[in-house]
Amino acid sequence: RNFPTNSVKNQCFDGVFIGHYEDDERANFISCCRKAGIKIELYGKLWDRCKGFGNQFKNIRPLLGSDYNEKISEAKFALCFFSKINSDDYTRRVFEIPAAGTVLVAPRTKMMESLFKDGDEAILFDSIEHGIDRIRHLLENLNELERIAANGLVRVQEYSVEKQMRHLVQKITSTN
Repeated sequence: RNFPTNSVKNQCFDGVFIGHYEDDERANFISCCRKAGIKIELYGKLWDRCKGFGNQFKNIRPLLGSDYNEKISEAKFALCFFSKINSDDYTRRVFEIPAAGTVLVAPRTKMMESLFKDGDEAILFDSIEHGIDRIRHLLENLNELERIAANGLVRVQEYSVEKQMRHLVQKITSTN
């Protein structure tokens, strides 16, 4: 379960990616962020398969449970990528990140556009350059970053299991 913690946004890093390595755009995106001066922390599995990342990041490891939630909550933004292997166009992380009170930054897909209002509840990008430009803008406009994080949190509360079940029961009872 993810929720905002009482921790202040960390000043040592801007954003975080917590997830496995996959041979897609994620490693390049993270490298380009670092080259652009955006401080990213990286956690997850299989990153030893990515050549050259050992030089950029030390001690890459999985984060689980409260450590996972705390790290997301400390970040100004958190990246989310979708597995090409699984043909994902969203993952559970798209709900976990805003639920932790942090701005979600993810590739644009039709599903993501149906779940979140871009620029209001999450940040969606079309390319690495576009994503980095949008992140830079957020980091230069902290009031906007806070607004998007707050709106994202409100949005994901609409997707809670309890609310979805109420909606389903309502639908079933209204058809009888």
